[in-house]
Amino acid sequence: DFEGGFGQAPKFPNETTILFLLDRYGRSGDRAALDAATTSLRHMVAGGIHDHVGGGFHRYSTDAQWLTPHFEKMLYNQALIGQALVEAWQATGDPSFERAARRAFDYVIRDMTAPEGGFYSAEDADSRVSPGGEMEEGAFYTWNPDQIAAALGSDEQSGTAILGLGRAPTVPTGSIAHLDPSGAVSYAMLDPMLERMRVARDARPHPLTDTKVIAGWNGLMIRTLADAGVAFNEPRYLAAAARAYDFVTTRMLSGQGDLA
Repeated sequence: DFEGGFGQAPKFPNETTILFLLDRYGRSGDRAALDAATTSLRHMVAGGIHDHVGGGFHRYSTDAQWLTPHFEKMLYNQALIGQALVEAWQATGDPSFERAARRAFDYVIRDMTAPEGGFYSAEDADSRVSPGGEMEEGAFYTWNPDQIAAALGSDEQSGTAILGLGRAPTVPTGSIAHLDPSGAVSYAMLDPMLERMRVARDARPHPLTDTKVIAGWNGLMIRTLADAGVAFNEPRYLAAAARAYDFVTTRMLSGQGDLA
């Protein structure tokens, strides 16, 4: 099976290469370039590198199948993968690309935005397994059978099957939600389950958020949200981009007008 991406393990998103391929398709109509880009994106969207429960993407996969991520979440990944998903949706109309992009942007607006409008830089990979307990990588994001049952109740069996949570855990804290990239998914059935899981997960000890506001990474996110706001006709994304732009231009410029 070919899972897309570039190289074996660890496997990074390499968003700029995907964006290059999408640009090449847009300029020349090269279908091979489009297929290479969308194959990679489809497998990333299905894989464990995608936070299916809360939206957004982890930093890289430790395996070639996109299943087991390094669980850190970086602002620049949300911006660059988001940009690629918007462009791939424009090229193909594939609704799974729009959905993954929207969930990533909603995550950034919900969890990675400072009160003044700038975007935070990262969330850690590690968190406490329980309040006051040991720190473990992925503890916030993984699922054991008791946690799945508590979150989903009578939908436990179907949720476990759709999200591949019956698979043997690849990290100590539990199983990683992922989809079958070749299978059709009923998002109308899945998304309400994911929201219940997100609410349940929110009660766990959270990873630390790195609240640095980095001008360049904010620039990437502003551009992506502006493009997405137009592409998806979504005023919330335009408003978030405008707030962050105002933050950068009022708080991060020197007296001479250069970025501090």
